[in-house]
Amino acid sequence: MAYILIPFITTTVLVILDVILRGDLIKDNISHYSVIVILLFGFIYFSRIVCISIPNKVIRLSLGVLTAVLFSIIYWIQSAVYIVYYQFITAVDIGLIVGNLKYWQQGANKLLSIINLPWFAVYLIIFLLTFIYRSPRIPISISNIIRQQAMIFLIVAISSLSSLFYIKQKQLHYLTTPVMSLTHELRRFNLERPRFMKKVKPGAELDFYQRDVDQIPDFKRRGDFNILFVILESLRQDHMSLYGYERDTTPFQSQRFKHSFHFNHAISNTTSTDTSAELIFTGIDRTNLNIHSTSLLWSYLKQANLNLFYIGSHWLEWNGWFGRAFLSKDVDSIQAPLAVDASLIGYDMTTARKFKTTLAEFAKKDQPFFGVVHFAGTHYPYVSPPDYHKWVPADDRFEPRKVQELINKYNNAILYNDAAVEIIVNELEQQNLDDNTIIVVTADHAEAMYEHRQFFHGKVFWQEGIHVPLYIDIPPQLKHLFSTEQIENLSTNGDNFVSIVDLFPTILDLYNIPAAKKLDGFSLLRPYPESFIRVYMIPDEYAIIHSHSGEKFHVDNNRRIVRQTDLRRDPNEKNYTEHRTNRRIPIRELIDLVQQEKLAELTDSINNE
Repeated sequence: MAYILIPFITTTVLVILDVILRGDLIKDNISHYSVIVILLFGFIYFSRIVCISIPNKVIRLSLGVLTAVLFSIIYWIQSAVYIVYYQFITAVDIGLIVGNLKYWQQGANKLLSIINLPWFAVYLIIFLLTFIYRSPRIPISISNIIRQQAMIFLIVAISSLSSLFYIKQKQLHYLTTPVMSLTHELRRFNLERPRFMKKVKPGAELDFYQRDVDQIPDFKRRGDFNILFVILESLRQDHMSLYGYERDTTPFQSQRFKHSFHFNHAISNTTSTDTSAELIFTGIDRTNLNIHSTSLLWSYLKQANLNLFYIGSHWLEWNGWFGRAFLSKDVDSIQAPLAVDASLIGYDMTTARKFKTTLAEFAKKDQPFFGVVHFAGTHYPYVSPPDYHKWVPADDRFEPRKVQELINKYNNAILYNDAAVEIIVNELEQQNLDDNTIIVVTADHAEAMYEHRQFFHGKVFWQEGIHVPLYIDIPPQLKHLFSTEQIENLSTNGDNFVSIVDLFPTILDLYNIPAAKKLDGFSLLRPYPESFIRVYMIPDEYAIIHSHSGEKFHVDNNRRIVRQTDLRRDPNEKNYTEHRTNRRIPIRELIDLVQQEKLAELTDSINNE
């Protein structure tokens, strides 16, 4: 009886814990999840038989303990990852870990702080009892079990294999339990290792992508002004006092840039730093397959006889391709002074000081400059010196019950980053360059604080993950270079839903450089056409937002859900309409269906949340 009873009890407890962790997902997929439970029971049943049937007591106990510890670690880490990302570890995550071990080792103490030790203790007790306990009065071997319970053994085996086949056919791997999910993703990683892991040695010279070089038609560059392009990290627009946040997180920017051109509904077209930087500098979003080969903004600006520099707080060799995705040999000076420590330590003041010396060098050149300062200090774990700890207590753990403490630490990091922005802007003034420099500021993506049961970024398509700051500051001395209509468009477009892929054509337009390829964005100096902003990483999940109405469709293809929101009425997505679809919907097809008002043809039901 114990052969069946203990696996049954273990399965029941694990399902209860899974419901606590993923209740909403399970509720939406009850019938599919029942198949997962059958497979889970079979997995526990056969794993227990192997562990308890070994005759040698020492080997049996050792194997049981080892299995229990291994299962506990997997469940423990997967649970922590789910709390942050709303899904378990994927093959992409495995590639990031394996390809960047030095990065993770240096930040291990911070990263481990997100994991709740009591959960590990709970799982360890469950699995120790499952894989070690057996009645001392009954001699056990696999052959005896098969003889005594042949029918049960056969039923469990057939049920497990049938469940496994069903899961594969229905593509339900997103719904499987931690151990099964990790096994599937490890298999994917192993089969497609070059796709998921591109490893380079720290300090190695960047091997840039071979990209197209567009031949620009004849043009006359507008003026001899500079552009300073500042890219902030993981920064939400609604957490900046510049945009009305109740906490004074950006005192310098709130004062210095209050009369700049602000784009109140700016959207990031993707949800991670590397992909975001690439689409900014290519001018096309990630729905385009040629994003790794198309020309870069740097090439255009070099042909306009501008001096180019990039200064970043990020580790450019990250995952083997971070820097090569958006930089090229056209850039006269590439500096990343923080290297491997960037995102985990994030002292942007080092980058700001490096800007001082670089600016002095480029100010002496005959031609104007286009320079990028790429900060990282507002990335997790939101590090800031004690002098900037304005909001306490502060905690960097991703736990639902610690949300306010996490927000406090995030806001302290924003305050510190604002001081770094102040340094670089003041340096422009000290070198008498402020009157001749246009400043463009945005962020790569935003940051979730559990508004929709997700933390962090990378897989967050709700507004808290993609609504970013974007503003353009044109000194009064330079406004005469632009037509009245262009200035009015910059103001009018502030109320449209625009995106960071618009920055490529906008920067070209500032210099009057014509584009020699089709771009996915639009110049903010021109009337903004009605269109759909595409927020895209992979086909599993994405969003589209209408540029004028603010109507948003957030697609989760794994769960067969389309969430529809009017962002003008509901900017925080509290009251969305949920469409249940009968199949996966590619992004371009969704746009066509919405434009033709035919989305209902793919829905089984609609639920108001």
